[in-house]
Amino acid sequence: MRKKSGQTLLKTRAKLKRRMEDRTRDLEDENRHLKEMNTALKILMEKHKNDNFSIEKKVIANVEQLIKPYLGKLARSGLNDRQKVYLEILTTNLNEIVLPFAWTLSTRRNNLTPTEMQVANLVRQGRTTPKIAELLSLSDRTIQAHRRNIRAKFDLTKKKTNLRSYLLSI
Repeated sequence: MRKKSGQTLLKTRAKLKRRMEDRTRDLEDENRHLKEMNTALKILMEKHKNDNFSIEKKVIANVEQLIKPYLGKLARSGLNDRQKVYLEILTTNLNEIVLPFAWTLSTRRNNLTPTEMQVANLVRQGRTTPKIAELLSLSDRTIQAHRRNIRAKFDLTKKKTNLRSYLLSI
């Protein structure tokens, strides 16, 4: 009887060992498959990022080449005051739409708030503090504070660097 139970124990052990080896092999195969999937996903994410960058560049180029020249012509066409206001609103809104595409990584890396990004974009366009305040319905002092914050975030405080020139260079 002991011999039989010893053989049964050996058979059970051998069976368990085979099951464990099979399971280990299955897990190794699954691990290899997951690594391959991870690599494929990384490649797809990189392609998606590059495609997005390409689309952003195309949007900016199209706005610059196909829309802004006509807005400039329209501005010089002798509009009445009401039409000028509409044109400014249209221009500002267009800039707000394109703004997320137009900033380089260095701009995003400096953590500008949405309002600071608007102010920075208008400074880049050559708008003065009073004009920016009027366009954004804010006070001159608020715009000056935003300009100071932008200068600080770009490490331009205590430097003679012109903010517009700097923003145009990035």
